[in-house]
Amino acid sequence: MMLNQRQSMLLIAMALLGVAGLMTFLLMRSRGPSAEALAELALTAPSMQERQAAAAKLTDLGASALPQMRQVFEQSDAPEVRGICVEGLGRNWDYESLDAIISAMEDPSPDLRGRAGLIAGRMTGRDRPFFAHGPEAERRVIIEHVRQDWEEIRKSPYSGDLKRRLKESHAQR
Repeated sequence: MMLNQRQSMLLIAMALLGVAGLMTFLLMRSRGPSAEALAELALTAPSMQERQAAAAKLTDLGASALPQMRQVFEQSDAPEVRGICVEGLGRNWDYESLDAIISAMEDPSPDLRGRAGLIAGRMTGRDRPFFAHGPEAERRVIIEHVRQDWEEIRKSPYSGDLKRRLKESHAQR
């Protein structure tokens, strides 16, 4: 059976469309789950390992996933998952979350308290001696100082410049 030129062109066009569709499918699939899907997994996966893995992948998405990181940080009941999100928020210098990060310094989990303390210190530019396992009274004093540091930054007319400089100074390390 011989194909005329028009039929040949049509077959070639269909083949090209098929290849383009396959490439699009493979590209979309290689990008992995969306931030929304990862957030859902981080909150509801059956095992803690799966929740932690989803939270870690979520933070790997960077600034584009900040809303989902905030959601998981606020809604998760697992300190391990919340700690991963705190680190992701800190890596992205998410000052919008700093009040919540400072509040996490009071969490019952020493691991989460410690992570939050490190991130809050970095984001305020103050190296406060916060010991997550230390006595509660001492922790409260430091937390109050960190809150005051953040208020000073927030109210400063140079707030944006200071935040930028803190971020740049840590990028150079």
